[in-house]
Amino acid sequence: MSQTLADVLNARDVDRDSVHQAVRYYLGERLDDRTPDEMRAELAQHGGEESVTNILRQLTGSEALLDRASLMVLASSYAEPGEQDRVVAALDQAKAKLPVIEVGMIALACVYGMYLIATGGIRKSETIVVRKPNGAFEERSTVEYTEPGNIIGAILELLQRSNDPAP
Repeated sequence: MSQTLADVLNARDVDRDSVHQAVRYYLGERLDDRTPDEMRAELAQHGGEESVTNILRQLTGSEALLDRASLMVLASSYAEPGEQDRVVAALDQAKAKLPVIEVGMIALACVYGMYLIATGGIRKSETIVVRKPNGAFEERSTVEYTEPGNIIGAILELLQRSNDPAP
């Protein structure tokens, strides 16, 4: 039986700052070191600059909210097939390095990570196989992308769900 993320965090005695830093390191690795400006521009394009500013203000103003967002991004990523090693490496890297004090950068990484969780940029994806008139088979894929205004709402919904007390 493989370890859960909670097992990994407990075994490594990961502190709050290391969890926050691990999100930055993980997304940097996964997204080929996309810059904070690039992430923010993409978020603003899909959700509006005002919405992005508001959610970043919420995260930078609440250490508990930033912690929940960081854990949500790491847990969701850890659950993806093939990502466990990358998440664990990011946690180890975060523990080994001095923390980055810029909470805004960590908040932005969390928002971007939640954007990936909430939408993957895709609302609906469907692949079907059809038989062509000549008898050959062909795969046809359709992708519907999320509505720009719904992305920030989806992120806020994820944060609200993470804020709900455990049953």
